[in-house]
Amino acid sequence: MEPVDGPKRVVIVGAGPAGMEAARTAAMRGHDVVLFERDQRMGGQVNLVMTMPKRGNFEEVILWFERQLPKLGVDVRLGVEADAKTVPSESPDVILVATGSTPFVPEVTGANLPHVHTAREVLADDTVAGRNILVFDVGGRAAGATTADHVAAKRPNVRFVTGMETVASEIWMVFVARGACTGRG
Repeated sequence: MEPVDGPKRVVIVGAGPAGMEAARTAAMRGHDVVLFERDQRMGGQVNLVMTMPKRGNFEEVILWFERQLPKLGVDVRLGVEADAKTVPSESPDVILVATGSTPFVPEVTGANLPHVHTAREVLADDTVAGRNILVFDVGGRAAGATTADHVAAKRPNVRFVTGMETVASEIWMVFVARGACTGRG
């Protein structure tokens, strides 16, 4: 990467994948970088993905950044809420907010009831799920199927519903991209 002419003080809020990569890139270009993360560990939603069956290897993403960022001089501050007091106290030239996305909640009757939870809420704390669980997946993607699998490993009464003709069809794209699927049989 080409170094910058004039290094800046860069404050990044959120140490999920986007925040970690932004910190790495900025530091590699020569900027002075502070990375705030309110949780005690970097990784953001990768930490949730790792709890799902057969997804523990996603931790490698976090471990790699945990090794690389200190080597580049990034000041990583875990367990610190970036707010109107902490961010300005760093005298930043640039502030990047990388605090993640908001889960999609479909507009269906009952979606706002207290016993209805997003996949993120269940993965973060599976005690929020009751005895009888229905996983409703609007898009038929892997997230719904793997969430159902995660919960079913701990509870016997799980049902999975989707309006799509297939479930988790994008998983095959990963195998093809990695050369693991030849398309034969």
